[in-house]
Amino acid sequence: MDRRYDMRIPTYLPVSIVQVEDGTKVVGSLVDISESGICASLPEALAPGTLVQVGVLEVGLFGEIVYSQPEVDGFRTGIFVEQVLLETSNVSRIVQSYLETANSTAGLRLVADEPRT
Repeated sequence: MDRRYDMRIPTYLPVSIVQVEDGTKVVGSLVDISESGICASLPEALAPGTLVQVGVLEVGLFGEIVYSQPEVDGFRTGIFVEQVLLETSNVSRIVQSYLETANSTAGLRLVADEPRT
């Protein structure tokens, strides 16, 4: 059963992930983003339950690793967003606005969550 309820915005933006406990930093790219979390492609696995600070588009987020699944070119990593360090807490609106103004993102739009099997 898929437990995601928010709309996801597919995107490929650079992202940095810093583990809160020891400061270890991993750099990768976003796969998609929603109101409550993000999915990133990272070069190494992060353990579920790890608390992290996420940096994307000058936005600071705190979150918790939910899963880290191996893929051909790295690890697909789900992060539940705990807190947004911004005047607004609507992360997906910020990213959608960025995508709408970027010339290289023609055709990207909000997509409904589709159940995964």
